[in-house]
Amino acid sequence: FISLPYLFRILNRFYNLKKSYKIFVLFILDYFLIFLTANIVNYLLNNGDSNLDGGLIGYGLLLIMFGATIFVYPFTGQYLSLSRYIKSSEIFDIALRNLFLLLIVSLIGIFNDSITLNLKQLILLWLISTLFIIVSRFSLKEINIYQSYFKSHNLKKVAIYGAGAAGAQLASSLRIAGTHKIVAFFD
Repeated sequence: FISLPYLFRILNRFYNLKKSYKIFVLFILDYFLIFLTANIVNYLLNNGDSNLDGGLIGYGLLLIMFGATIFVYPFTGQYLSLSRYIKSSEIFDIALRNLFLLLIVSLIGIFNDSITLNLKQLILLWLISTLFIIVSRFSLKEINIYQSYFKSHNLKKVAIYGAGAAGAQLASSLRIAGTHKIVAFFD
């Protein structure tokens, strides 16, 4: 199993990459998550058999999903905010993007009689792929914030005066910047 310091070194290299390389890595991660989603849906709907060869979601459909992903994800803003700066409102964007992707795949399936998805498969694909992508993005964000927070050993300790919305916004900004350690809030 991978040790925690080794994982942090790998993630540190990821966060120090150029933006185009980060996008490529996130693109590969999304492809892996789509592949994993197809296997899980096959497993759930085929009574424990996740075989893509003879499963409900086969290689043909997976190739169509991969092809549609090439166009849908980059052109709908999937990679605009990289992991450190992802906002909670992007949950809805990811869900809508995946719904749009599956609608395109379904339309292609209508014109190609050999590849069809029923409503149950569509819903499972949408829910699982959306969940995986959201969890991966927010996990990368939190790991990045955690790593940058503890990267600097001489963090300035601060106390924030005001526990309202402005104080919470300042605390969030300081956490993302990773330059200060918040020790207290005063109201």
